Amino acid sequence: MRRGAPWAAALLALACSRPAAPPPGQAVYESKSGDFSLQGPLGWRVLEEQGGAHRVTLMGPLPDLETIAVYRYERSAEYPDAQAYLAGQALAGRPGPSRKMSLAGRPAWDMTVERESPPMHGAPPQRLSVRMVVVEDARGFWSLVRTGPSGRGSEKVLDQVLASFQPRPASVVR
Repeated sequence: MRRGAPWAAALLALACSRPAAPPPGQAVYESKSGDFSLQGPLGWRVLEEQGGAHRVTLMGPLPDLETIAVYRYERSAEYPDAQAYLAGQALAGRPGPSRKMSLAGRPAWDMTVERESPPMHGAPPQRLSVRMVVVEDARGFWSLVRTGPSGRGSEKVLDQVLASFQPRPASVVR
C-alpha cells in the first residue's frame, strides 16, 4: 500500500499553484482579490485600488518617474472590447501602430502613444511615452500601462512585468 502518493500529489499541486520565486531585484505582487499577480522591481512604490478600473500602480524612483499601472475593465457600452479601448486612448496623443500579440495565453494588443504632460508646479510640459498592452479574456480585458519620459529606453521594466503577469480565471478569485 502506497500511503505517500496522496501527499506527494497535494504538495505538487500546491507548488504548481504558487508563483515562481522572483529573480534577483524583483518582487512578487499579488492583488488583494487574487485576480492577478506579477513581478515588479524591488524598491518601487505600490499604490493600490485608486478607484474605478485601477488595480495597482508601480512607481519608479525620481527624478524620471516611471509608472506601470494595471487596470481591469469588464465589457461595457463604453469599452466593448480591447480595440475600442485602444481607439479611445489614441485620442490622447500621437499613437503608433497597434500590434497584435499573445500574453499569458490570451489575445493581446500593444500600442504606444506619445503625448505631453500638463505643466505642473511651474515645470514645463514633458514628452511622455505611454505604452499600453491590453489583454482580453471572456469577460473583458486587462490594460497594463507604462508611462514615462520619452526616449529613455526603459521599456525593459514593462517587458519584465508583462512576462510575469498572471491573470486568474474568475473561478479561482477570492
